[in-house]
Amino acid sequence: MDMEVSRRTIQKRARPATKRLWVISVALASGAMLAVLIWYQKTRLHSLDAFRTAPLTRGSVVKSIVVTGSLNPVSVVSVGTQISGQISRILTNYNERITAGQLMAEIDPAIYQAAVKQSRAQLLSAQAALEHSKQIERRRATLFADGLISQQDLDEAVQKRIEAEAAASIANAQLSKDLSNLGYTKIYAPVSGVVLSQDVVVGQTVVASFETPILFKIAEDLRRMQILCVVPQTEIGAIKSDQRVTFTVDAFPDRQFAGAVRQVRLDPQIEDGMVTYTVIVDAPNPDRTLMPGMTALVRIVVDERDGVLRAPLAALSHHSSPNSEPSATHSTLRVLVDDGVKSIPVILGLIGDEEVEIVSGPVRVGDHVVVGRNGSASAGPQGS
Repeated sequence: MDMEVSRRTIQKRARPATKRLWVISVALASGAMLAVLIWYQKTRLHSLDAFRTAPLTRGSVVKSIVVTGSLNPVSVVSVGTQISGQISRILTNYNERITAGQLMAEIDPAIYQAAVKQSRAQLLSAQAALEHSKQIERRRATLFADGLISQQDLDEAVQKRIEAEAAASIANAQLSKDLSNLGYTKIYAPVSGVVLSQDVVVGQTVVASFETPILFKIAEDLRRMQILCVVPQTEIGAIKSDQRVTFTVDAFPDRQFAGAVRQVRLDPQIEDGMVTYTVIVDAPNPDRTLMPGMTALVRIVVDERDGVLRAPLAALSHHSSPNSEPSATHSTLRVLVDDGVKSIPVILGLIGDEEVEIVSGPVRVGDHVVVGRNGSASAGPQGS
């Protein structure tokens, strides 16, 4: 009996020690599980921080062709001279606004005034000779009627009168020509506009031969400009009239200008085996900010989709091999999910300059897609 009492006493003493050991074991196990969970969360966050992401949005996808071109007024008129001589006066200057018919310059008229005087004198002489031949013809006609001269004598008088009439006509034409040349000594503006260039100075002699000397260039309206773009043959097929255009110039790098394609010229330009075509872009210039001769960086919009689900183009290309391009129909996006990064198949539409259209797939606006990596951080656990 004493032994039974002793056993029960030992068991009563052992029960608190066992309970304390169980509590300690549970606490240690919970701590270990919490430590593992914290480690996993930190590792997962570290893994996700290794990626650069961007959200899917809804908006426009634009595909364009980038070319360069030079700005010019739509209409530039070259003012020349039809006669030779020395410039005696210049009445306009660079950038001056002029109206049609305004006197711009004058060529020394002295030799042309002398030519007019000479022609007038020759005309008077020819007219006098014509009158004299007519008198002779009338007298011989009377004598022929009286039978005092032969038919031949009368015919000679008629011939001399006809020759005198021709000489008078020639003299009159020469006078008209010399008067016109005298008028050409004054150079008038053929159109209204702005003087772009002045290629002569007072005292300079201009010679009108096979090519008309250019004295001035007038831009009719600097509010209407155009860009002559050079487009390679590999891209010309996508360009059509009325396509939207944006462009910038170095003088105003922070300002974007708008325009539209007016014409695709069929005449090819071939140089060193390279074939290019000229595309004319209308460039409105209401405030006359743009200047002739500026080089423009032109973006011609060849396709555009509005209000579509879109992803950054880098979301398709960051995991491709360097020589591959995203498929025009099927591709994958790496989307952030609760347990990491998941590759999701999607069907693409228009592949633009910076974004790509998502036609279908289990993604929506606001989903974050991987577009690259942050530095050289290594990736942690990922979903499939």
